[in-house]
Amino acid sequence: MQFNNRVTRMTGAELPIVQAPMGWIARSQLASAVCNAGGAGNYRNVLWRTRCHSR
Repeated sequence: MQFNNRVTRMTGAELPIVQAPMGWIARSQLASAVCNAGGAGNYRNVLWRTRCHSR
């Protein structure tokens, strides 16, 4: 199966594997693991506090 979408055209990737920045749980270790596996890893860039986390 071949993918042809904006992500694959912009990056030249065969598979559009992108790890979403998942708030407080996605850290640099997860982003590094995704990148090392051939995907595009991301991690949070802002501090997001919810009511339950700020107590």
